[in-house]
Amino acid sequence: MKIISSQKFINYDIVDEKIEKYNNRKSITLPIIDAGITDLDGNDLFILIDGHHSKIAAEELGIEISYEEVPNEYGLVGDDLLIAAHVDSDWYYVDSGQPVW
Repeated sequence: MKIISSQKFINYDIVDEKIEKYNNRKSITLPIIDAGITDLDGNDLFILIDGHHSKIAAEELGIEISYEEVPNEYGLVGDDLLIAAHVDSDWYYVDSGQPVW
């Protein structure tokens, strides 16, 4: 399983707010949805649909980040989902920042 995103824009004022919010936590859980496709290496792909600012805040605080699959409210999979869920950049792996394709 690999988690991907197409959101690169980050508002660091929001990250600062999240840092204050999560300062005393040990972990956070972020929502992902099954994209219904695999990458070129055969990994199932999941999309981080919310929590980009929270992820950066948690990384800065050194707290654990976990992911939980939530219902796919788009009602789409595959290329149709990638088009509908696209934000502002090419799709990349959340853990490495490397492009998916």
